[in-house]
Amino acid sequence: MVKLWLPVRIITLLGIVAVCAYSFTVPSSSWANEALKKNVKPTVSQTSEDMRSLWNKASQAAARGQQKECATFFELALKACPPADKSNLCTLHKNLGLTYAERREFQLSLNHYQEAYFLDDQDPESIYNIAASNLNLGKLGLALQWYNKYLQDFPAGKDSARARQMVATLSDAQQSKEAQSTDYLDESDQNTLARWQANKMPIHVYIEPGDKIPGYRKELRQFISDAFNAWAAASGGAVAWQLVDRPIEDGINVQWVQNPEELSNFQAPGRSATGMEQGHAKTETEYIGGKLYIFRCNVQIATYKEGTVMPNETIKATCFHEIGHALGISGHSTNINDTMNSYCPSTGLSNRDKATIKRLYQSPGN
Repeated sequence: MVKLWLPVRIITLLGIVAVCAYSFTVPSSSWANEALKKNVKPTVSQTSEDMRSLWNKASQAAARGQQKECATFFELALKACPPADKSNLCTLHKNLGLTYAERREFQLSLNHYQEAYFLDDQDPESIYNIAASNLNLGKLGLALQWYNKYLQDFPAGKDSARARQMVATLSDAQQSKEAQSTDYLDESDQNTLARWQANKMPIHVYIEPGDKIPGYRKELRQFISDAFNAWAAASGGAVAWQLVDRPIEDGINVQWVQNPEELSNFQAPGRSATGMEQGHAKTETEYIGGKLYIFRCNVQIATYKEGTVMPNETIKATCFHEIGHALGISGHSTNINDTMNSYCPSTGLSNRDKATIKRLYQSPGN
């Protein structure tokens, strides 16, 4: 399963909270009578209503899962914000950092969090998210430095526990040979390691229609196909799959659900939404000739998280991750550059992902 941990934090700052899933805020009214500076491009007319309107349009686009439009409106609002209004400028940069992180454009996300930090170097969210953005970019040393800075400046901050965990993990990763190994198959539980038999190829796959699931759109179905194609190609021809038009007993069934609470592994009592899984793959296995093989798998992908429509990039990354589990990769990688890591899966396969699936299926006895 994959935990959706886009390492960004909801911003609670100035003004009236807009009615939208991302809890973006509209600007405060303190600047309302100030004229825009001459160096601001006249993209919009110089009125408070224009900026407020752009801010709300960005929030509404985010609530619909339209991250590209959200970013466009926030960029326009940023241009319309008076340079002297540092509070709203900081908020806009953090909202843009969040938006680009959801689009998995982590360099742009980092750029905006850095701008927010320059405007307010005592803002804990900016420092934390600079660390997280560097982590997403694979810059482990810089991520470690900024997590340590967060703990130094805010030892009792709301994200201090998570920051300490990341410091410990990254410190180990810097010295770990596992992060530099060819593959991560040995990191899986060897007692549950299984694969599909060669005589079961192609694996039959049924993708349930999602037309009645809120947040579903037609391109999500293609993400499942993309994931299967990528893993099959990486296996060196050992894995093949075939789409079928009805649910099957011996094969892989893919189901869409609206919320992570609907995933079959979700435990409702006392479960926190933090780190909540975005997808789940349940494999069923049997011993044949003393070896463990998969004969059935049910995959579930959620389209929402905490009331928010997940953007395409997040759902595609979840599809790649869960299909990896469905094909037999039972564990998780400790390397954040691999799609099979449990916090920041990617929309493509790393060299270690490819080597792992190839080794799994080309080892003796398949």
